[in-house]
Amino acid sequence: MGLKRLGVFATGLLLAACAQVPLAPAVAKVTADTSHTYYAPDADAVGLIRAFDDGRTTYLQFEDLDLDTPAVASDQGPLPVVRHGDYLLVDGIYPRILIRARDTLAVVVNDSYTPPPIVMVAQSGQSQSHPAARTPVPGKQEHARPAARNAAPAGKNQVAATQGTGPGGSGKVAGETSSASSIRHPKPIAPPVLPHLDLMAGESLSTQLARFGQEQGWTVLWNLPSDWIVPANTRFAGHMPEVVRAVVLALDSAGVDAHADLYQNNVAVIHPTAVTR
Repeated sequence: MGLKRLGVFATGLLLAACAQVPLAPAVAKVTADTSHTYYAPDADAVGLIRAFDDGRTTYLQFEDLDLDTPAVASDQGPLPVVRHGDYLLVDGIYPRILIRARDTLAVVVNDSYTPPPIVMVAQSGQSQSHPAARTPVPGKQEHARPAARNAAPAGKNQVAATQGTGPGGSGKVAGETSSASSIRHPKPIAPPVLPHLDLMAGESLSTQLARFGQEQGWTVLWNLPSDWIVPANTRFAGHMPEVVRAVVLALDSAGVDAHADLYQNNVAVIHPTAVTR
């Protein structure tokens, strides 16, 4: 069936689904109240019909659960599940959930995931501006524009950070072998590990972002008038564009006026929204 969009279901459709697969009254109620968007390109391969959450629990509905419950994991590792009919209930909300079933690995992406906030401490003084940041760079690729426009007072900023370490679960079976035993007992392979930015407590946010960019082959130009000291170890998972967008989103959640421009020559410029690029 190809790519499959799972999510934003009308209340009537959700109640109809609950009638088809009997759920406990409490589960049926929260199922009817969901309004989140999930995306799973390989949903058909593992028999997944849809995924949604109620803000506390993630619900995974399958066409027909076999006797063996599919393995479920987040980027941090395996997740315990509660089986209810053709549903698997996972405690918590996650940006990505990995499902291994039928010797296949499927990734469920939560487009509406909002990372939890952590407190950041503003660094005294101003960071050095980069003159190059004021010169348009050819080949402009994309923008990451936050909604907030007003910076919070120094020392009271909050930054949200995605959490996650390495992927859990196993991947799709490697090629067929001539051994019948290998066919009956395939050896799964693990999915590739995403790069990640580990923010270390006590160091400035701009310095660590620039260091991560250098490791990934990017140049980071920090042109905000202030910098922030990271108070606790925090992890942003993903490639450089995803990490930059997550940092800008984190600054936005703290009320900081920040905007990021990403260019095709691997240059990221972070500056106030008022600066026209």
